[in-house]
Amino acid sequence: MNRRKNAILTANEATCEWIWTTLFHKWLHVKTENIFWVHGEPGSGKSTLMKYLSQTSEHDHRLPASGTGWIVSSFFFDIRLKGLLVDSEEGLIRGLLTQLIGRLPSLSKTLKVSPSLVQGLPSWRLQSMLHEALGTATAKILVIVDGLDEDSGSVRLLLKVLLSLRDFSNFKLQTLPSYSS
Repeated sequence: MNRRKNAILTANEATCEWIWTTLFHKWLHVKTENIFWVHGEPGSGKSTLMKYLSQTSEHDHRLPASGTGWIVSSFFFDIRLKGLLVDSEEGLIRGLLTQLIGRLPSLSKTLKVSPSLVQGLPSWRLQSMLHEALGTATAKILVIVDGLDEDSGSVRLLLKVLLSLRDFSNFKLQTLPSYSS
């Protein structure tokens, strides 16, 4: 699941620090806007920025104070894996749900499933469980999605799934479309 993320070069120290002085930092504090869309030209460093932001242990002190803390989950679509589960709507939901259960062990009891069992569940059940997880989690959740339009399925369907999550008050989505030239 981390193949694409691991393939992205890690930014040099201080390369992406500028993001904390932009609208992104303000957006993290806003309670009404749950989706932040990053866009730019191919090769401009969008995926490097997403990888930087997904490395939460380095940024915990920069996320807005929350009595319950933050959980950061990420998913990186990979056009080279088109047609495979890891590059699909189901792969996204499965990956996010596995990460949430892994970071919030109480969800395993609530959802009556362990991270390893998530792998065998049907897509409709995964989406239902993701909604339930977001509805019961007390932590703030930041989800980073890279290469959104590299999904092998319908981007419109994928956006519908992601937009259905925006109504959860503890949910923040940062998404990055990939532009092909």
